[in-house]
Amino acid sequence: MSQSLSSPAAPSIESGEPASVHRRAFEERHGVGAFDTLTRLFAQPCLTYERIAAWFGVSRERVRQWHRAFAPDSPSGHARRRLCQEVRQRRRLASEPAVLAFMRTARLHAPHEPLRPVRTRKGYRKHQVRVGRWTVVVRRARLLAARTSKARPAYALTGSRMRVDFFYYQLPERAFLFVPARLIGTRGTTFFDAPASKLSVYKNVVRLHDGRSTGDTPRERHDVAR
Repeated sequence: MSQSLSSPAAPSIESGEPASVHRRAFEERHGVGAFDTLTRLFAQPCLTYERIAAWFGVSRERVRQWHRAFAPDSPSGHARRRLCQEVRQRRRLASEPAVLAFMRTARLHAPHEPLRPVRTRKGYRKHQVRVGRWTVVVRRARLLAARTSKARPAYALTGSRMRVDFFYYQLPERAFLFVPARLIGTRGTTFFDAPASKLSVYKNVVRLHDGRSTGDTPRERHDVAR
């Protein structure tokens, strides 16, 4: 049954009242734990006011009033819709094996750097992730046919014309390359999986700033692409 905005039974939402008063009045009307449930629903940007209203049996306008009164600091309106788009893009990115592998790597090697999709005027870029202030292109390295049975594996690394900072290439057996963009360029290059390769120092290691390494290889002073 819908709750009228003018109903005297509706809990007060005067902005000057303390949170404890809000909680008590709200739960007297909607049951014990309802206030925490409402707070959790507001924390889900893709959950519309209409769905929250249906949950509590009230109007969308009533939910909008609750949001302003009970969670004034949480995003609303356009900001909430934009945050929902970002959440959905995160989910889409995480559904791709190479991106999922990169996100796990980034959390392991750079746990203090936030991860987020790369926004454009038309939406979000595919296969790109922001790690702190750096933009990373995520791709799977393509294995090239070996010329002989004893040849070391070789991989084609595709480049990009977009302005980015790093390339992350997924390799077999949970290995990866994390390479400054200046070494890849627009045309790409070939990686020979051998110690003598100029890119071997970027295998299974993440260097973001100050030349510091969070991987297992010795620390070296390699410039970060900017």
